[in-house]
Amino acid sequence: MKNNVISFNPPSRHRNVPCICCLLVTFFHLAFHPCCSWSQVTPGEWAPGGALSMARFRASYGVNEAIEPRLDATDKPLFDRVAPMIADNPQAALNTLLAELRPDSNPAFHFLAGNLQYQLGNYQSAEGHLARAIEMLPSFRRAHRTLSLIHVQRSDFARGTGSLLEVIRLGGGDAQSYGLLAYCYLKLEKYQSSLVAYRQARMFDPDSIDFRRGEAYCLSMTGEPEQSVALYDELLMANPTDPELWLMQVNGLMDMDRRVDAIANLLAAVRLGKNDWQTQTMLGGLFLQENLPARAGEFYLAALDAAVSAPAVSREVPMEDLLKPLDNLIRFQQLDSASLYLGKLRAMAGATENPRQSVEFDFREASIHFEKDQLAQARAMAESVLDRDPLMGHALILLGRIHARNSEYENALLSLRRAANLEEFRHEALIELARLHVKRREYQQALENLRRARQARPSAYLDQYIDGLEKAMDALD
Repeated sequence: MKNNVISFNPPSRHRNVPCICCLLVTFFHLAFHPCCSWSQVTPGEWAPGGALSMARFRASYGVNEAIEPRLDATDKPLFDRVAPMIADNPQAALNTLLAELRPDSNPAFHFLAGNLQYQLGNYQSAEGHLARAIEMLPSFRRAHRTLSLIHVQRSDFARGTGSLLEVIRLGGGDAQSYGLLAYCYLKLEKYQSSLVAYRQARMFDPDSIDFRRGEAYCLSMTGEPEQSVALYDELLMANPTDPELWLMQVNGLMDMDRRVDAIANLLAAVRLGKNDWQTQTMLGGLFLQENLPARAGEFYLAALDAAVSAPAVSREVPMEDLLKPLDNLIRFQQLDSASLYLGKLRAMAGATENPRQSVEFDFREASIHFEKDQLAQARAMAESVLDRDPLMGHALILLGRIHARNSEYENALLSLRRAANLEEFRHEALIELARLHVKRREYQQALENLRRARQARPSAYLDQYIDGLEKAMDALD
């Protein structure tokens, strides 16, 4: 179930260090089935800017004479002027260096210029100097390493992968290079390669939370949920108050069909403060799957409250996603919760409610009236919706059902046939027509509509329905 992906923002172990990227992924949205998408990665302590990364970066100002350029006597005067300023005034060091830097200068100076530009956040200029250093000396490992950090910083993961592989080929395989390589592969959705790289990184730093999170995530993505869940169990034993870990384990639990455990994980995350739209909507969907619609209603309403209280989040959630919990509540007859949800949704739209939203909201209100057997209100609202959108298939089907319940069969047939002429709604409309014909004991017409529905969208359910109807017709003959 690779589409059941939970995304997350893994917190770094080193809270005092600004980290830009190591493990994995933001969060999700669920309507009914808990399937989440949206991944955003961050690489923790070995990320560009992380504590261990910065320690390695500062060390890169030294020289590895075995594979890298050496400074000769003619280079010494410039180096002596620049070196004292590198730690305390990198901009002055860079200015002094650039004043005398030439295309044919020692590649060590191009590397130094690239390092200083990187340190100052001038990534494009840094890349140019580092590329020149590598062009002059292809085995210049430190230049490849800094260049890889720039690629990662700029989210150019394909080029980052190439630079990191070159670092490793030149003998620079360590926790940072393998950890960032794993991160790049993960962002490129090459999960098996990412898994291998994370395991290599753990050879150098076996206790890294970031690397273990990455490995657990990749295990889930490569079809090994048991190992993924087991590794998350280890992490949770050491970090039981981390809500992200409880969330991240849900993918594997769902792949193992352990829905009750997945619910427990999500509840733990909510208790630990992760009571946002995505988490609580996912809980609502899981409670529906467990046939606990009342609990689902609680979390759907709480999810919408969370979205309303975070305007930036509510703007990012598409209206169609905000409507899915409402449709589920109506489908599962949680009508009081559905009315509350719709009211909150209208209030959230407020003065900015547009004509399309108005049609969608009114259709749901008509559906609630219908389920409450308030047929006059349901009919008036459905007809109002169709006045504004004559091709809204769901509203045509609803109006057909309203007419059928009022024993207005000709009007019901007319509405349902109009819906069946719309390709997007044909399957649902034909099944509804079949039900109406069965109710009127018009079995041959019902069978014809069911066969057309199966032709439009085959399903085992329809096979059983058709088989049962054919047997009933044979018995009547």
